[in-house]
Amino acid sequence: SEDKLKEKILDSSQHPFDLAVGSVVRMSLFSRTPTTHVLLLVVHCIASDTWGLLLLLDELLTLYHQLKSNT
Repeated sequence: SEDKLKEKILDSSQHPFDLAVGSVVRMSLFSRTPTTHVLLLVVHCIASDTWGLLLLLDELLTLYHQLKSNT
């Protein structure tokens, strides 16, 4: 259900980073339906700034639109 999906996304986004042993970037893919998904990207502030995140978002959107137009 949508409520369960929201709960999973919220839980995943609030999981703390352990900078001593882990990555500073996490990506998770959640299935809404067999053909619809939600990509969650969580980045620690030590790994990027606003400009870098906007650039990454632009690249992801470009790739998404290219892939979507090929289907």
